[in-house]
Order: sequence, then structure tokens, then C-alpha cells
Amino acid sequence: GLPTGAGDGGRARKSSMMVRMRDNRDIVQRLVPHLSTEMGQFLASREFVDLCDRRFMMLDVDGSGVLEPEELAPVLLDMLKFDKNGFRKEALDKDAAAGSAERKPKITAEDCKRFAELWDRDGKGTIS
Repeated sequence: GLPTGAGDGGRARKSSMMVRMRDNRDIVQRLVPHLSTEMGQFLASREFVDLCDRRFMMLDVDGSGVLEPEELAPVLLDMLKFDKNGFRKEALDKDAAAGSAERKPKITAEDCKRFAELWDRDGKGTIS
């Protein structure tokens, strides 16, 4: 299971990320008209849908057809590798390669639950 949250473990950064996502979860629909034609076409393409479906299936480790909060830990870890402007944080990559435990962000069960709540449209605590 996931740790329930001893120590900071990057808590301030995770909290800031969660707030930004909650406040902006519907922004993608508003942004599409402002994207390049190529990007807009990609987001509307079967290729993008297939990519999302494959990622969903990879994350849905129990094959339930929904993502439970604990299945979202890999998504949160990936997201923490980027700064607020969407650029990769080199320090995280170097620390991960070196195996440095003290600098690696820690994702807790509570983080996963809060993230799931952002995208849970039916109130069941999962993402479908």
C-alpha cells in the first residue's frame, strides 16, 4: 500500500499542484480553440483516444474498468517531474537515477484520494 503521509515528502508542492488542477480541470476545453491546428486535431483524433485508453488500461491494474485512487500514484509521480510551466525538472531525474531517497517526492494514499476527487464526476471515488 501507499504511505499515509509521515514527513513533508513534497507536501507543499503536491498541494499547490492539486489546487491548480482543481481550479483548472475544465480549462482544456477552453484551450482547444487556441491550440495549433495540429494539436487540436491530435486531441480530437482516434490516435489520442487510443493513447488515453492504453494508459488507462495500464493504470487499471486490477482490471475493474475504473481507476481507484491508489492506481493514480504513477500519474502523480509523473506530474511532479514537471514544473508549473510544464518543463521537466532535471533535479528529479538526476535524483531518481542516483537512487536518492531523500529528494524523491512521496505520494501518499491521501494524495491519490484527493487527485481522484478532482476527476470523479459521479461521486463514487473512482475515475471511469
